[in-house]
Order: sequence, then structure tokens, then C-alpha cells
Amino acid sequence: LYLDEPLLKTVTNFPDSLYIVYMYNGKVTSIPNYPAGFTHLILHETGLTSIPTLPSTLRVLDLIGNKGITSLPGLNNTTNTLELFQVSDNSIPSPPDLSAFQSLNNVYINENKWTGFKFNNSKVSIFQAMGNRFDTVPDLNPALVMTHIRLDRNKLTFADLIKLDVQGIQKPSGQFTYTYENQDSLGTKITTTLNQGANFTIDLDIDDALTSNV
Repeated sequence: LYLDEPLLKTVTNFPDSLYIVYMYNGKVTSIPNYPAGFTHLILHETGLTSIPTLPSTLRVLDLIGNKGITSLPGLNNTTNTLELFQVSDNSIPSPPDLSAFQSLNNVYINENKWTGFKFNNSKVSIFQAMGNRFDTVPDLNPALVMTHIRLDRNKLTFADLIKLDVQGIQKPSGQFTYTYENQDSLGTKITTTLNQGANFTIDLDIDDALTSNV
């Protein structure tokens, strides 16, 4: 079911045979309970302030730009089925713990201002957490075959970023994306005054074994 009707404010019921809802509507303020076997909930920029309890059959949870939604009732019902967790640019105050979720392979949590995130990393191939406040890198399984890691606009340091890059994660040739630009702060600001003509060695504070940029 695809709903993109700008005048629609309320959805009173879903057909019993429905298993996918894609709604892009800023005025909808309520939706009914999901029918049996429901698998895909996709809500983009709606006027919802809450959603019904998530069913144990859910495979895709895709919530982008729903500023009124502050919680995910029944999320733990989906520990064995949820494959895609897309909760970007919302108002959920703290991240849920997805450590027990066995089927996750795509995680998108951009623009939430969260300081960290726990998830089961046994199958994840795409992890995006741009625009948050991470000050440590997530724990990713070295046995993973990752295709995308995006950590732009967080609070990570050079040491954090390099630690993640050398964990031994398998990177398919031509398919791997790892971006981390525009961190809040990289190291400590130091002011050095030199006499004219003096030599200066820069320590990039990346690797303890490397103290020179020469």
C-alpha cells in the first residue's frame, strides 16, 4: 500500500492481506494496527506522534524524518526477523539496543545526535551513522563483508578512525565505501611558536610508532 495523499490525515484500517505500507505524508496523525503477517513499515516525514506496537513478523522498519515519533513500541518483538533498521532524522531520545537482533544486515541511524549504538554485527553489511555524536567507533565484526561504513559528522579522533579501518573487515573490491569527514574534533589544539628558519616536525598523532610526517 502506497499512500502519498497530501489531504489524508487518518488511516482507519488496513486490509487483512496487507504486508507492506509506504507512507509519505506530513499530515497523517494516526495509523491502525498492522494485519497478521505484516513485514514492511515505511513511514517518511509523516505527522505521526506514535506508531502501533511492532509485530514479530516485521522485516523492514524504515522511519525517516518523523519528528513526532519518540519511541518504537514492540521493537523487541522483531529480534529474529528485522533485516533493515532505518531510523534517521527522528526525535527518539536515545538509541535502542539491537544486540540481540539476529537478522540485521542494514543499519541507518543518521542525524539523531546519539552518542553511541549497540547492535548485533554478525550479518551487517551497511552501517550509516552520520550526523550523530559518537566519540568511539562501533564494535564491528572483523569477519563481516562490509560494503558501506559512514561515520561523517561525529566526534571521532584519528585513532578511532584508524582502529576501525584496520580491524580486518573484508572489503569487496570496488564495492566498499568508508567515509568519516568533518568530525567535531581531531586531537588537541596546540600552538607552537618558531624562530625564523627553524625546523618543525609535525606529529599527526595517528600511530604511536610514527612521530614524524617526514
